[in-house]
Amino acid sequence: MNYYYLHDLTPAAPSEYLLYNSSVKVFKRIDLKKVSSEFEIDPYIVELLNPTFVKDIIPASEDDEYVLTLPEKHIYEYIDKYNSYDNLVYNPLINFKYPEISELPIAESESHTDHALAVLNPLKKKSRLSTKQDNLNSDSFANLFKYRKSVSLDGSKFYKLKRKESLKDVAIAHQIPLESLLAVNQVSATSGIAPGSIILLP
Repeated sequence: MNYYYLHDLTPAAPSEYLLYNSSVKVFKRIDLKKVSSEFEIDPYIVELLNPTFVKDIIPASEDDEYVLTLPEKHIYEYIDKYNSYDNLVYNPLINFKYPEISELPIAESESHTDHALAVLNPLKKKSRLSTKQDNLNSDSFANLFKYRKSVSLDGSKFYKLKRKESLKDVAIAHQIPLESLLAVNQVSATSGIAPGSIILLP
């Protein structure tokens, strides 16, 4: 997500952490100050990206949905550490609403060697997903982005399966060979895929 783009801002010297950040839906109580300290993030950045929470606390909730937003390089670290604890949901649905964001160039921070990826932020409200619905046998949806980069699929697009839609239906609708669709998403012809899954379109 591009913070400046979403808020219609044009800073003279944009911060990489506001240009490139992503979110996860969380369900456990989270202390933003602790997150800032644990992952060595400027508290001001964390507060700016999560302005709606009183006293820097995201409350626990099983009924409602709360979103934690962090700089892109730190969201992967957070997911890797806490996904099993909080059953996090990472879903780049904003790609369909703001496709221009995915065209942003990759930037490099002066103080970090890691490149920040322009990965998108889940803003639309949707039902809670279990990690069992992940079609890539991974603990978090972040692995889908890593997989896309590792196999040179930067030009690919994400697509959300409809409730009664199969991969065969998608292949026909988008004129993609079914074998290619199965291979790109690491799905076998017999295992199938859960309704509502996010897949890659080559």
